[in-house]
Amino acid sequence: PAQPGLNRTAWPLVRDGFREPHNPEEEPQQPAQPEGVLPPGPDVLPGTYTVRVIFHGDTAAGRADVRPDPRITVSEADRRANLAMIMRAGQRQDVATEAVNRLREAKQAVDDVNKRLAGKDDSTSKALRAAGDSLKHKLTAVEELFMGKEDIQGFIDSPNAVLPLIGNVIYSVGSSWEAPTAAETAYLQQAEALLQAALARFNGVITDDVATYRRRVDAAHLSVMPAVEPLTIDWQVKR
Repeated sequence: PAQPGLNRTAWPLVRDGFREPHNPEEEPQQPAQPEGVLPPGPDVLPGTYTVRVIFHGDTAAGRADVRPDPRITVSEADRRANLAMIMRAGQRQDVATEAVNRLREAKQAVDDVNKRLAGKDDSTSKALRAAGDSLKHKLTAVEELFMGKEDIQGFIDSPNAVLPLIGNVIYSVGSSWEAPTAAETAYLQQAEALLQAALARFNGVITDDVATYRRRVDAAHLSVMPAVEPLTIDWQVKR
């Protein structure tokens, strides 16, 4: 945020990073984050960039030359392959994050419905609460495919969960500017296969279970359940 007077900011020569799942129940306690701000991502490639600062309709522009570290001998082809792998893995992370966010928002909506039904003992309300509880279990089971399963001590046991695997690939490839190794490529392919399977489960539960529950909620005039759309592995964030 700009303040009256002289403002200074810095570009750390990186691209925007990739989204991570949010928790609707915890967000009100989190510090406000400027809309559209993402965590730092991979280093940009060497080259010439245009920097624009836009404020209240006024624009100032300048040029920035990003140069490679002369102590490190990595070819441009290897740098490009490295960045391409990170961006591919990051796009997969964005898809998985979107799925988790939608699952968590759906579970929050179920909780909201149950709160509105609290204290009502008629058969319709009881049945709808039971249906909501059942749906939450199904949504949690699908979420664990992306996030991993949390054990009773609060640790995540996720050897085959999508997001931890993708995160490991991004971290490993991003630790150097070299071209990805065969092992890193194989790990990403493994994560993509798991992502495809998890998205199939996600799409199945939202087009069947969530849609059925949503119709019952609408019939009870408790329309607080958002529509949840299917996702494909190539889905992209609108930046």
